[in-house]
Amino acid sequence: MRLLLYTDSDYFSGAEKVLLSLAKHLRPSQGWLVVNPKIAARFALPETRPIRVQALADRSKLKIWLMARFVRLLRELQPTACLVNMQTPYANTLFLLAAWLCRVQVITVWHFAQENHQVRGLLRPLKLLAYKLAFGLSQTIVTVSAWHRNVLISQFGSPPSKVQTIPNGVAAPAIEQSRRSTEERILLSVGTLEPAKGQSILLEALVLIQQPWRLLMVGAGPDQVNLEQLTAKLNLTSRVSFEGYQVLTAPYYQQGDVFVHPSLAENLSMAIIEALSFGLPVIAHRLGGNPELITEGQNGWLIAPGDIAGWRQAISEALSCDLAPYRAQARHRFESRFTLTKMVESYQQLLENVSR
Repeated sequence: MRLLLYTDSDYFSGAEKVLLSLAKHLRPSQGWLVVNPKIAARFALPETRPIRVQALADRSKLKIWLMARFVRLLRELQPTACLVNMQTPYANTLFLLAAWLCRVQVITVWHFAQENHQVRGLLRPLKLLAYKLAFGLSQTIVTVSAWHRNVLISQFGSPPSKVQTIPNGVAAPAIEQSRRSTEERILLSVGTLEPAKGQSILLEALVLIQQPWRLLMVGAGPDQVNLEQLTAKLNLTSRVSFEGYQVLTAPYYQQGDVFVHPSLAENLSMAIIEALSFGLPVIAHRLGGNPELITEGQNGWLIAPGDIAGWRQAISEALSCDLAPYRAQARHRFESRFTLTKMVESYQQLLENVSR
């Protein structure tokens, strides 16, 4: 099989981590990873891989003149199939059309998730049409959560026979046999600092908690200044540490006792999967694919979106209870469904079916 992996994203987040993992572990006879030049260096692959990086992708939204470029690329490489990261259907429609013109089979992987009522504005009819067009141009539609599979079918009219769920996965880390013993527990948050990630909800919830705690916030983003100001306003500066963007997050997961993820929009969070892989119980909102990752009373707590009192109660319980059973269940949940091996095997089987 000759495989082309494509993403026009100009930032490196969970979806791009998945694509990089697939590029490293899938074994087509020949393959190409076509990415945005801004982040090409983040996709560096070993020379022994059958997949090579090409920094040719561009943000294709409404740029009709890129169609010819996509067609030339596909005719030059002649892939058997394309695996396309779908951030939004209307961002990648031009590439899907080019693949259709070149008669190349397309598998679209839907990391970005929105519900029908969230498609708003004057361009709503065109955006909904883009969904329909993307469905029609895809031989197979991969969703990373069962929740999103249901959304695409019930709210956007995707053909059920085309839709397959393959959960995201990460490599299993080595786990410390014994964790440090201290009265103060470490709360860990990993993610871009932006309003949609809900970090302000977390800070508000921490104000009245009496047990000893410290919060490590790993990540950077446009909302950092506002969050730092809110932290000072709430008199939490001595207990909240802004760690900035970190290439290596494993040392932070190893330090943490509880993973807190107040994001207000999720499909299947890579950050939560990473936390589970390190045996961290998780507190998160009851939305998107989060209930597929977290079972209350077993490996974490689920809170109604935006419920600050609910967050405060869950954090207080997590700071007071015996976390050992939660840690064991967190690791078990990860190993049962969300390992890198399981994800790669599922994609490999899918690609073999497509090439027949």
